[in-house]
Amino acid sequence: MPFPMNDPKGSPHSSAGFFPARIKVLLLAAGWFGLFGATQALAQTYDVRAFGATGDGTTKDTVAFQKALDTCAVNGGGYVVVPAGNYLIGSIQLGDRTILKLDKEATLTGTTDLNDYPLIDIRWEGRWMPGHRALIYAANVDHIGVIGPGHITASFGRGGFGGPARGGAPGAAAAPGGAAPAAGGAAAAGAAPQGRGGFAGRGPGGVRPPRGPLLIEPISCNDVRFEDFTGDHTGTWANHPTYCTDVIFRNLTLTNTSDGLDIDSCNGVLVDHCNITGGDDAISVKSGRGMDGARLGKPAENIVISNCTLSDRGNACIGLGSEMSGGVRNMRVEHCKFVHSGQNWYAIYIKTRPGRAGVTENITFDDIDVSDAGGFLRINTVNGGNTSTADDPVEGDIGVPLVKNIRCTNIRVTNVRDLVAVYQTNTQKPVEGLVLENITGDCARGIALVNVNHAVLKDVNVTGYAGPLLSTENTTGTGLEGAVKFEPRPPPDAAARAARAGRGATTP
Repeated sequence: MPFPMNDPKGSPHSSAGFFPARIKVLLLAAGWFGLFGATQALAQTYDVRAFGATGDGTTKDTVAFQKALDTCAVNGGGYVVVPAGNYLIGSIQLGDRTILKLDKEATLTGTTDLNDYPLIDIRWEGRWMPGHRALIYAANVDHIGVIGPGHITASFGRGGFGGPARGGAPGAAAAPGGAAPAAGGAAAAGAAPQGRGGFAGRGPGGVRPPRGPLLIEPISCNDVRFEDFTGDHTGTWANHPTYCTDVIFRNLTLTNTSDGLDIDSCNGVLVDHCNITGGDDAISVKSGRGMDGARLGKPAENIVISNCTLSDRGNACIGLGSEMSGGVRNMRVEHCKFVHSGQNWYAIYIKTRPGRAGVTENITFDDIDVSDAGGFLRINTVNGGNTSTADDPVEGDIGVPLVKNIRCTNIRVTNVRDLVAVYQTNTQKPVEGLVLENITGDCARGIALVNVNHAVLKDVNVTGYAGPLLSTENTTGTGLEGAVKFEPRPPPDAAARAARAGRGATTP
């Protein structure tokens, strides 16, 4: 399975093939979860009802769930079984070698009382800061997961992350050992809120409150498995693995009013046979913001997204960035459908800006169907990302981000406005290596390339476009015959940005 990397001669389009052994293992489903599954077959099971859970949809079952999870962990691991019922819970924490298993008639419903979601250190929009713990949370443990076929739901609302909490004020700080690595200072109840608290309005004194709860958030965990359940969330990001290794998302249906899945500085991630709908990005890949992300230097790497249907209503089906100062590398997306992107938004959007630093490299999209989108591919290295909070920029040339070795093959587009929009790019660091091969379908506008080195265009056969198929400026490569000079145009999302600005919102 080819994966573009620089060959010894320096070509950015080597087909010699590179596919991390870690990901090969994941794709073959012969990694930890096969081994761990065999171990778990002999492990203990713990029924949450035996620990006092009622499943009546009214009584809070948080304490019973936590007792079952803790008992499982301290006894060497196993399954915590959730039988049929509607379980009202606040934040729960998975321990080592613990799998939460949901019956097909089991529903976990998050309470709307922020007292039930302790304040801890979390990573939000690329920085460590105080925030509310997720509904299902884990930190610094291995061999964990949630498997279905049940349902997980939480509805905090777009305004549920700030101002007065639903049912009370923010809760006390988490107990020692439950928080994430202290990269940005310890969180505590009453600590001064930092950064953007989801989509909430500002709290007392005009300061944004801490980030609200997510659906699922493992931090610094190894061998993580999420399979065969449905999850829906109303609020900020839904699912946010951070600093994790060997993570599997398989056979999931996820819906959210914001991002569906945010992969943040993780190594070895497989997203397979998932249906994800987001109000912002369906899947976003991140690795920190500005100097905070660059000094930590934890990339998001070795990622495979396959056989998925992705839909967004407000940004991209797959977004890389804008917080990717630690770098994004070695990622392959294949055999996927991108639908309902909307005429202002893109199927794939690589977004960053000067001061963010980081290298985005070795990214492949193959065998992709795109329909009803503002465009197939957009790369913006000039002003991508929101500016809702002040950056701590990386100064100088190293702070200018670099995008290289992007490969798009066997792409089919239907009712797409812009085929490729790569013109918001930096002359200081052009895009290095962009392959567009075997692209068919219909679009309203063709390909625009500005500040691109080593472009390769081959077998691009689309219809329905007005104007030139290819316009370029400061671009080198092959397959560029017949290109006309690029004429400046408004950003692809200019209308959407104006609409959002009119509502007082920011555009990520």
